[in-house]
Amino acid sequence: MREHRTLPVSQLTPGRAAYRGHLVQERGRCELCGLAEPDILVVHHKDGNRSNNAKENLAVLCPNCHAHIHREGITPFEIKGEEK
Repeated sequence: MREHRTLPVSQLTPGRAAYRGHLVQERGRCELCGLAEPDILVVHHKDGNRSNNAKENLAVLCPNCHAHIHREGITPFEIKGEEK
C-alpha cells in the first residue's frame, strides 16, 4: 500500500489532487456560501491558471458556487454581495 504524504501547497503541480484535500481540511467550508460538506467541495484557481497553486490563488467552493463562477461569469464579490 502506498504511503500518503501531504505536500505544501506551493509544491503542488497541475493535475495533483493533493491540494484539494489539504485546503478542504484546512478551510472546511465553501468560502462563498459557507456550505460545510467536505466530500463535495472543490478547489478553484482564482486567476484561472491551473499551474498557479499559490495558497492565495486557491479558493474552496461548493459545486454550486463554482458553477456560478465558471458558467455565468459571476465573480465571488457578486455572489457575496460585496463591491469590488
